[in-house]
Amino acid sequence: MRVFVGALDFFWQIVGNQRLQPILAAILNRLLVVPAFELQHVQRAVHLRDLRLHVGPPFLEHSLALGISGRALGAPFHEQPDVLDLHPRLLQAFDDPKRLEFRIAESANAGRPLQAREQSLLVVIPQRGNGQTEHLRHLSDCVHGVLRINLKFKALPDRRLCSADRYLAHVMMDTMLSPLKKPDQAVAISVFVPCELLQEVKLNPYNVESFSCYLSASSVSRPCIELAEANGVPETLCSYHKTFIGAAQRGFMPRPKCIVYTNLTCDANMLTFKTLAELFNVPSFEIDVPDAVSEASVSYVADQLRNLARFLENQTGRVIDENALRVRVERGKRTLETYKKFHQLRRGKDIPSDLVSPLYAAMTSNILLGSEEEEYYVNQLVEDAKKAASKQGVHIYWMHTIPYWSEATARDFAFSDRAQIVGCDIGQLCEPEFDTEDPYRAMAWRMVHNNLNGGALRRIEAGITHAREVGADGVVWFNHWGCKHTIGASQLAKRKFEEAGLPFLVLDGDGLDSAHGGEGQTATRLDAFLEMLEA
Repeated sequence: MRVFVGALDFFWQIVGNQRLQPILAAILNRLLVVPAFELQHVQRAVHLRDLRLHVGPPFLEHSLALGISGRALGAPFHEQPDVLDLHPRLLQAFDDPKRLEFRIAESANAGRPLQAREQSLLVVIPQRGNGQTEHLRHLSDCVHGVLRINLKFKALPDRRLCSADRYLAHVMMDTMLSPLKKPDQAVAISVFVPCELLQEVKLNPYNVESFSCYLSASSVSRPCIELAEANGVPETLCSYHKTFIGAAQRGFMPRPKCIVYTNLTCDANMLTFKTLAELFNVPSFEIDVPDAVSEASVSYVADQLRNLARFLENQTGRVIDENALRVRVERGKRTLETYKKFHQLRRGKDIPSDLVSPLYAAMTSNILLGSEEEEYYVNQLVEDAKKAASKQGVHIYWMHTIPYWSEATARDFAFSDRAQIVGCDIGQLCEPEFDTEDPYRAMAWRMVHNNLNGGALRRIEAGITHAREVGADGVVWFNHWGCKHTIGASQLAKRKFEEAGLPFLVLDGDGLDSAHGGEGQTATRLDAFLEMLEA
């Protein structure tokens, strides 16, 4: 193959010993990634230098060939920056290996010595759309394999989203980038750890759910799950946790400075984070939250959070100022109050959304609570709700995680005139009814009074309240594979919601792993449920 030297500037273009695969880096760098070449037995640090698809006669090949750098591409083959929109003639080029050229080169500017590497290196091609992957199956022997991807992530936030959710998409991207760009300032956490303390010591958190979702979006989750299961992790464990463990075992994740986790709600945390602490050989801190929702439990957890503050100070060398912490906690309370106001305002309103934005909102309401960015987001939500048009279609309140990868679910709810998801319980887990004078006690109150703590009836009653608050026509209870807390309460929830006059659907599936299947059943059951509500 002829050599065309160009620059493909992934923000981490070298794998080396940086413990991150280029495919993840590309996604986090706001590229839409579809296929990926896999090169076997890479001995030295290499990266893709250039790719060209020749779609015309030889004398036009330089003008018609498309490079894959992240820079803007020449018309007429693009619609958005950094995204290739493949022309039909380019698809034909995929069928002919002789018309595809790419160069693999040793890195000349690694910046530091890199270790020799036996494992595969993924070389990523950013492009637009989902249908082109099949064409890559016919490439020449120089390409070892193709990673099949059905990727829903957009390079730029969809303009159909409200302004607040477009802002949130960028905030979530930056939140994911921070621990990857600076792993020495990263902390691996479980969801519901109060992150105001982490913000005060300048640590960037990444948790099981959000990190695993990004791996799933790049179709890396299935190999991670398989590796975790091969190493003894039970098949029945939550797929988010299996992906997280497998990613650590494969070296996809940055080695954090420390680990902070809690037993709140999810028993998988106890296995996952103890495994990671041993694998990474880093200090860890566990927050024990009692099931009993009482003042004694709040005091018990508050004492642990004070110890956590000392732990974080020792790990980072920074001092947590209690006055500054109080300001963060007060901001977090205002944020929760404003978010509650938004849900009251969005009743009877049409605010189009995709399946990812509610998950972003749930994640940032934990990771970024207390930050200026999260407060700005909820304030913007209120403004968007005030300007929104009147309701269209059926309004659904969703309980538990959303299978964002599911085409059947997207058909009915993503920018659909037929139905909208108007609320999700994992983003509304605590009422803003705590005193902020003692910031440690305030954070402990949020943990103990979390709607998922204690008996299942607390979560169910909160869900009924929130569904009524947003004027939901019906409720979907999503039994995510491996979540015993949700699956075990589903029949009780069905009875209680229906007694409250809210039509209710129990939907089985997997919020992360598309290989779990069940799309046909999902489509059939959702369609029947919506037809009933429309009647």
